[in-house]
Amino acid sequence: MTQLSLDSFLNEQVKREKKRTKTREVLLPNCIAYLQDTVTHERHGEILSILSSFYSKVYPDYAEAILLRWDDLNGGRIDPDLIIDTLGEGPRLPFHCDLIRPLIPPGLCRGCKYRCLERAKPLFEFRPRAVKMNKVEVPSHIERWVPSSYLREGQLEAILQLLDEESNLITLSGPTGSGKTIVFLAKLYQKEGEESSIIVEPLNTLQDQIERSYGILSVKGRNNYRCPEFKCTCDLAPCNYIDIDCEGCEYSSRMNRAIKRLKSKRRPVVVNHGNLNAFIEDSDIIVMDEFHKIIGDLSQEEKLETIDKRRELSPGLLQEEYRNLVEQRNSLIDRMTTIVKEIKSGHRKPDREYIVVSKLLEHIDRKLERLQILISNLSKVLIYRRKDGIYVKLDEEYVIGHLISSLLKKGKTLILVSATPLNIGGKTIEVSANYITKENAPIFYFPVEKMTLQSTKNAEWKFHLASNIMKIIFYNFRARNLTKKAILHCGNLHTHAQKFNEYLFPLKTLLHEKGRLEDSINRFKREDYDFLIIASGEVGLDFYGRRFGLQFIGKVPYPSWDQEWDARARKFGRNYANEKYAKVTIDSIVQACGRICRGGDDVGVTVILDSKFQDLYNTRRSLFSKDFRSRLVDLSGLLR
Repeated sequence: MTQLSLDSFLNEQVKREKKRTKTREVLLPNCIAYLQDTVTHERHGEILSILSSFYSKVYPDYAEAILLRWDDLNGGRIDPDLIIDTLGEGPRLPFHCDLIRPLIPPGLCRGCKYRCLERAKPLFEFRPRAVKMNKVEVPSHIERWVPSSYLREGQLEAILQLLDEESNLITLSGPTGSGKTIVFLAKLYQKEGEESSIIVEPLNTLQDQIERSYGILSVKGRNNYRCPEFKCTCDLAPCNYIDIDCEGCEYSSRMNRAIKRLKSKRRPVVVNHGNLNAFIEDSDIIVMDEFHKIIGDLSQEEKLETIDKRRELSPGLLQEEYRNLVEQRNSLIDRMTTIVKEIKSGHRKPDREYIVVSKLLEHIDRKLERLQILISNLSKVLIYRRKDGIYVKLDEEYVIGHLISSLLKKGKTLILVSATPLNIGGKTIEVSANYITKENAPIFYFPVEKMTLQSTKNAEWKFHLASNIMKIIFYNFRARNLTKKAILHCGNLHTHAQKFNEYLFPLKTLLHEKGRLEDSINRFKREDYDFLIIASGEVGLDFYGRRFGLQFIGKVPYPSWDQEWDARARKFGRNYANEKYAKVTIDSIVQACGRICRGGDDVGVTVILDSKFQDLYNTRRSLFSKDFRSRLVDLSGLLR
């Protein structure tokens, strides 16, 4: 083989395969660069294994040519077939600093971007194990209320507390996978015949889980049902806007069954949070599952679509927007009435115009409902300007207070369920999960680089480095049969998701950019993918079993500090905004860390790569849940 310098070889290779491999540069540890360019007549076998281990994991397209070149540089001492065979074993061969250090000169590691691997040995050698769950029999005096033949110790203690609790404001907290659903169901079943109850869920997947597991009637949003007469989803049906009889409507049928069940005070009903107002009057007990997610949805910003973005910011803009939308709605109602008459008479079919008018009406009705709430709380509204217009919203903390107080005034009993701590008063009941520990669900803090938007702006190599580190860890876990797939929470879908997706090549990645997250998850589970890349998987992601034993947090999920946060700081003070900013981020981290270990018989390792986590944890340690702190393993030595 003709001897070729590494740089010229790689430059030519990159030019030829840039589009296919998406690789812009090769980022090597100092030791690998030294070993592959060094002429040595000893320890060929060790060096071959190390080079094979690194290149097969990180740059498999280049591996064979580089190893053959290395052997040629050293006089062609090794049979090419042996090189290829060793390369095939590469993904299963170990790669860490302790193996390499005896082969390189002292001081060569200084300044190496891969030097974080010096601290990786506990991670590479860690073997999670299932933690025995102590199952207990359901006591006879409560077995008629508990929808399970056995309980975990933490569940039983929480159920006994909840059954005896008479407070009308209860927080049920516990880590993801601790079994909170069975706990609150026991309370609802206890009250059957005396009080009616609804379970409010923020996601269809969570509604499906409860309906499928416990046979509880579920009512989703209108867009999940079909209108048989107008051949569209029920959210676009004309009965929402004009007086018209719809026969055979599945949504109306579900609603009627649910209301009838509530009036009879029989089994509970599980509903989407968008349907909450329709059921409040007939409900005595309201359970809000994944409470922080519900509040986030209820607190979403609204764009003032009929207001010129150059207008001076003032509360009066909300009333003006409301009046403008009412005028638009009235005009669209007149047009919808005409279209429906023509359809009913057989002169036309539900066509594009019908769908467009229906969608506009559905959009306007949703905005009018939100604007009514905003206008009734004008003193608490945030008003700010973005590039495309003027936006308004209520701060989440105020939405929590307003929602709770309004429901309590109506005489409702509230059970708020959350994996993260809530500070809202009332009675707090914790569901302990002593079977989710460092033994089966550790959280490794293994900092590679600071991965904030600002710090990566002119440092694309950080994405390259972090991706290579993930490949090395992933192959280590796969070689030890600890996982087959991995999940990456990358903080945002713009810069970070795209860059990680690029540099994780040639691993087969599924980047969730749009559509339903549930669909992407099912596809990831079903098909031959190595990595699922998402912005932040906080709610609704359940990865159970050894196939999903590893996940990464590539970027601490700080929200972007934008005009909304500036408006919050102006209205409520900078200290309040800073504390809330940290709390939102911490809640996202805690939720994400509960995605892959769903019980004592399951295992899963989370690896936090962003060194920005250190600043957050050391300054806001008390905001992290006790469960999170007990599972945290610091490989940096910098956490306090």
